[in-house]
Amino acid sequence: MRCASWFTLVFAPVLAAGCSKPAGGPPGGPPGGPPAGPTEVEVSAPVRGTVTDAEVFTGRTQPVMAADLRCRVSGYLEKVLFREGDEVEAGAPLFQLEQRPFELAVRQARGNLDQQKAQLKFNEVNYKRLNDTYMQGAGSVSDLQQALSARDASLAAVEASTAALETAEQNLRWATVRAPFAGRISRRQVDPGNTVAADTTVLASLVQLDPLYAYFDIDERTVLRVRSRLAAGAADSLPVSLGLSDEKPEEFSRSGTLQFTDNKVDPNTGTLRVWGTFSNAKRDLPPGLFVRVRLQVGAPRQVWMVAEAALGSDQGRRYVYTVDAESRAARVPVEVGPRANGLIAIERGLTGDERVVVRGLQNIRPKAEVTPKVIEMPRAKVGGAPGGPPITGPGAKKGDGGLTGGNPSSGETPPVPVERPAPAGSGIPKGRPGQ
Repeated sequence: MRCASWFTLVFAPVLAAGCSKPAGGPPGGPPGGPPAGPTEVEVSAPVRGTVTDAEVFTGRTQPVMAADLRCRVSGYLEKVLFREGDEVEAGAPLFQLEQRPFELAVRQARGNLDQQKAQLKFNEVNYKRLNDTYMQGAGSVSDLQQALSARDASLAAVEASTAALETAEQNLRWATVRAPFAGRISRRQVDPGNTVAADTTVLASLVQLDPLYAYFDIDERTVLRVRSRLAAGAADSLPVSLGLSDEKPEEFSRSGTLQFTDNKVDPNTGTLRVWGTFSNAKRDLPPGLFVRVRLQVGAPRQVWMVAEAALGSDQGRRYVYTVDAESRAARVPVEVGPRANGLIAIERGLTGDERVVVRGLQNIRPKAEVTPKVIEMPRAKVGGAPGGPPITGPGAKKGDGGLTGGNPSSGETPPVPVERPAPAGSGIPKGRPGQ
């Protein structure tokens, strides 16, 4: 008991002194110094721009035409008439079997035909002679009927020999394998000197590279959103663009057209198979490549846009800070839209007359006094050159292009990606359901 009292008498004044606050000065300022001044922030006016709602899906490239080359006849492979990986024209010779057996078959069939023609000529003359004799009453009916039968048999033999000759000539042509269409040839699968089985042995593969298909699956929600435009004859009204795995997520460097939609939704995955056609004039995209496909699902519209750094989040709700005429900060709840051209669209919450805080957001709170410094609206770097409809507004930079692009093959700006951001802290990953 005496120990507890002694401890209280000795250490209580020390603890009280340590817990006491120093006099003078606000929190965070020097002790006893003057109050801290207004916080310096950088502000910019919202930018007016055009955006288009779009969804991004994953897919694969596929050739419009593809074929495994086989020979229609059997024989020994004698020549390979192409260089592996070359572009070949339609009808170009690619493989050649040993020609000698087929040439001999043609000569034999031609000789048989000539023989049958000679026999037909003899039988026709004999039939005519016996018919004349019979008409004069000197011949028998049996001899005349035998002559007639021999002539008809010769006619049939000539017909069969003609077909045999055509077959031999066709086999000779088939002994040379030609390209059924223009495209890129693969490596050869059979070397010269090996036996080739008719309609069985695969010699090589040929694919057409320009144009190129890209197939992808869209989810039911998107199907219902654009179902009227996916109807028969209206699918090509939906613009599509293509991005590669070595490009930034916001880059879609190639434009195409929607070519085909399947006739039913897969009940196992809840998706609809869709095809887009893309130009591949440089032949630099091979079939089977993993790609990202951006499908436009809405009409272009005008919105206010700000830098993504200007956005704050409070339990998944997005907001921005604005500075009023009295240089005081105000927190404004907003509803965000698509990203485009390094900015993010504000669907609701801004009128365009505000001064939005773009730097120093973490140092202010509502109704705090600030010192605003007006700058141009900063934007994240994205691929593609500026182009399209102009961006307007007090915060727009001179020479800014629009937020949607044109066709790269015509020299216009590639389409700029537009995707819906997930609310901060929602745990929703970017991407599409069913990918």
